[in-house]
Amino acid sequence: MSMLDERLELALSPRRAGPALAAALGLAPDRPPRIVDAKCDSDHGCTVVYQLGDRLVVATSDDTAAPALDGAGWVEALGLRARVFPDDPALPALPAVLDPERLAGLLVRTLDGGVRVLRCRATPMRYRPGRRCTLRIDAWLRAPGGPAERRTWFGKVYHDAEKAAAVWRGMELVAAAEPVRAGRLRVAGAAAFLPEVPMILQDPVAGVRLDGLIGPLGGPSTRPAPRAAPGVRTAASALAALHGARLDLGGERPATRELHKLARRAAAGVSVLDPDLGDRVQAVAAGLAAEADRLPRVVAPGHGDCKPAQFLVGRGPAALLDFDHCGMADPAADVGSFTASLRQLAIRRAAHSRRPAAAPDARATWLAALAAAFVDEYERCGGAGPELRRRVLWFERLALLRKALRAFARSPSSPLAPALAEAAARPPGSEEVGW
Repeated sequence: MSMLDERLELALSPRRAGPALAAALGLAPDRPPRIVDAKCDSDHGCTVVYQLGDRLVVATSDDTAAPALDGAGWVEALGLRARVFPDDPALPALPAVLDPERLAGLLVRTLDGGVRVLRCRATPMRYRPGRRCTLRIDAWLRAPGGPAERRTWFGKVYHDAEKAAAVWRGMELVAAAEPVRAGRLRVAGAAAFLPEVPMILQDPVAGVRLDGLIGPLGGPSTRPAPRAAPGVRTAASALAALHGARLDLGGERPATRELHKLARRAAAGVSVLDPDLGDRVQAVAAGLAAEADRLPRVVAPGHGDCKPAQFLVGRGPAALLDFDHCGMADPAADVGSFTASLRQLAIRRAAHSRRPAAAPDARATWLAALAAAFVDEYERCGGAGPELRRRVLWFERLALLRKALRAFARSPSSPLAPALAEAAARPPGSEEVGW
């Protein structure tokens, strides 16, 4: 094993990496460290997010070919540079958004004239280093002559102003589309765009997260939620409504472009640490690319990151969240991405299970039934284009291949990545599809 591999192995062990990080940053955590997220690939290097006590620490290989002259944040044992959240060079305005006084100044500029911000706070909810940070913003406001009123928004701070502006335009287009106006689809209201941050504010949306009703189904006492199946069907109906909307969300995103990207990452990154997995991913990508030319071409408004976590369900139509990746694409891509997420849950259980591989798993069967219900309801609601199920299966395999690379980036030694790649390798007709 090379020195780089030894450092990577050390970085992915929170018990071993924690003391080196604490010493480099002058921290004294009061509980054992843990890894919140990790990503190691050929395009972005290695980034590991740790929880050290009450602090979030990001260690990255970016610009760390050698330590800086002052050595600040350089962790020699890991070969990574560490910083404490919210310090992020790609999100320079993040500290201001998290400071109540400075946040109040930003909000005043977006509100109607005369409205005062009595107090406010921003609570981080999800953080992707170097890319974006999602926050819950609670503010207590007072209009002239009126009582104090509490308002809540969900804000997203982006690393790129053009990206933020594109997302804002997409949200406005979807919110004004006929399915939303007719009440067949709900989306978060686009409350404000602060280009100087850049940050988008969204109104809250009522509902229960669909992924919370479905998974992770990890414990032996976990039981499938009875509301999951109706929620899945409601989500399928909402997705079909989006795909049927008459709107243009920008340039088309061909799936073959992503295939080439996945194959390149496998060749340049995965093959270095796991040659067998790298070869397998490249072979599956090549097979999918060969099949792509035989698929019917269908283009519609697409979500781009469709999975159970993006839906809120309850009374009435489902709400679809997070249009960061929206654009024009084959609508089967969203359907296949959703069913791949359900298969991933079953594959993760099997990959980490001590039961015999052939042993029946009632919850895996239940997940397959949910996938079938999703595709059936989507088709019933007018799912777009010819040969829908063939296209959905192709995009499901593409999504599983993508998930295999993401699983490897988060944990190169995990059995999940090879299991996902094997699922993606399954050619149509070789076994039961599951839906």
